[in-house]
Amino acid sequence: MKRMVEASLALLDNAPRAAQRPRLSRAAQLHLIETLSRWSASGLAIVAGVAIFICVAVARDLELRSLIWIGLVFAALVYCRTRRKDFRHGARIASHPFRWRAEYTSALSVLSAAVGSGGLLLAPAAPSLAATEIVALLTIAILSAGLLHAAHARAAAAMILPGFAFLIA
Repeated sequence: MKRMVEASLALLDNAPRAAQRPRLSRAAQLHLIETLSRWSASGLAIVAGVAIFICVAVARDLELRSLIWIGLVFAALVYCRTRRKDFRHGARIASHPFRWRAEYTSALSVLSAAVGSGGLLLAPAAPSLAATEIVALLTIAILSAGLLHAAHARAAAAMILPGFAFLIA
């Protein structure tokens, strides 16, 4: 019995491992963090532009709801922009790029949730055509910003998934 167990363990040890992706080197990861910090400004600008456009052009009849929603979005945008600016300008967090990436990614998920909540706050009260426009514009903004954060897959997912969860709801 003992020999059978040893033989089966030996077979398991010699079995080919599941295909694992090779890990990126530290230099490659730092390059991707630099790319993320460089391209993220465009993603944040798209979100800000679409949010302003929705409040001014599409949901102009829903003043209080628009004001609450734009407050949520811009609070998250300011935080994300501050994180990005501190890293790009060499503040103390710049010496910890992996910590910055983690903090920025979590801030992106909050921003995405705030942007996606526009579908819940604005669309139900708007006429059907305006609701369709709101959801379409928010979808475009979330996807565009997610693509501009594609240097880090988790940052892109943090930008896309929470927003789409709100839009689907």
